[in-house]
Amino acid sequence: AQLPDESCVLVGWSLGGMLALDLAARQPRRLAGLALVATTPCFVERPGWTHGCDDATFAAFEQGVHAPEPECSRMLGHFFALMLHGEGLPRSRCHELARQAVDRQHPPARQALAAGLDLLAGLDLRDRLAAIDVPALVLHGGQDAIVPAPAGRLLAEALPNASWREMSPCGHVPFLSRADQFNETLEAWCRTL
Repeated sequence: AQLPDESCVLVGWSLGGMLALDLAARQPRRLAGLALVATTPCFVERPGWTHGCDDATFAAFEQGVHAPEPECSRMLGHFFALMLHGEGLPRSRCHELARQAVDRQHPPARQALAAGLDLLAGLDLRDRLAAIDVPALVLHGGQDAIVPAPAGRLLAEALPNASWREMSPCGHVPFLSRADQFNETLEAWCRTL
């Protein structure tokens, strides 16, 4: 991927944040800033990294992606529920957010889901963080059940020029569940660049 020729702020969420980190390491001069939402430098547990997804949970996601219907749809529903974990939202609001975010008529292709899981399993960006010195905002939900807040805190500490913001109560999708607060936080940070 190539970033635009003019300097830009790159915003990445979850796996997209990991890919944004990778781009920032390779093309830092094209970035005015980097906003990382619910992002971790390493999604799965590894030696020296206890803030990742454990093997059993990750295997369940892999099994769900390759399972026949309706098991795959149930797994995706469970994953979306995990994204809203800890929000304290009424069930009706959770269903409303699910309807807005998930296109039931055109579910994601299994190949795309499997490729995403492969990326999550393989990416470990911890050794590249110290070289990413563009201004960064690491914004995380305090109750994130997919990427725990300590992983985001450690990411912010490892980046040389990062600010940490924790939203609470908030899960994995602050731009959906706390859109106004999320947008205000992002816009305020962008004004500092």
